[in-house]
Amino acid sequence: MRRLITPLALIALAAPLAAQEPQCTTISPAATSACNTAVDAVKAFHPLAGMIVSGGNPDGYISAEDAKEASPWYWSAPAKFLGDKSVAYGGELIFDLRQSRIDNPGQTTIDVILSGGGITLDFDESYNPGTQWTRYTIRLDVSAEWKITGSNQAATRADLARVLKSLEELKILGDYRVGKGNCDLDNVMLIGR
Repeated sequence: MRRLITPLALIALAAPLAAQEPQCTTISPAATSACNTAVDAVKAFHPLAGMIVSGGNPDGYISAEDAKEASPWYWSAPAKFLGDKSVAYGGELIFDLRQSRIDNPGQTTIDVILSGGGITLDFDESYNPGTQWTRYTIRLDVSAEWKITGSNQAATRADLARVLKSLEELKILGDYRVGKGNCDLDNVMLIGR
């Protein structure tokens, strides 16, 4: 039986935009709740121009523009969605990504980062998002080939359990190309088994 653990509202905002109010009242009533959840979960993470917009997959998503050719950036889960997520072991991390351009791909191979309990794990998906919504479903167990960051060593069941027991960081790559472009994120969920 599957059990929804936590829908994660992830957003990256630039410091200059931190005081800017998203316009949740201008989107459809069906998306207002999702928008309010995302606004509540705002966490400044990287100097990007981020905003909440309507028209996601299905409605309401977050978007950020990479205005520089700097290091890759990640969407970062806010603190209220971290902590003891041990019941997620054996479940899945699910999210949808879309990018505005797919030319000039970057060389980053770490798509998801999980940190907690003194250990950091990373996961590399075999494909990048396209210009249409791309669904990612990543198992939260050893079958997904999680690696201990900084090594090529496979994460064990104990490693994953330790990280999920005290999850301090959940990051999703938002920069899949070299140069300017947008990355959109929607439907982030941790689903337990």
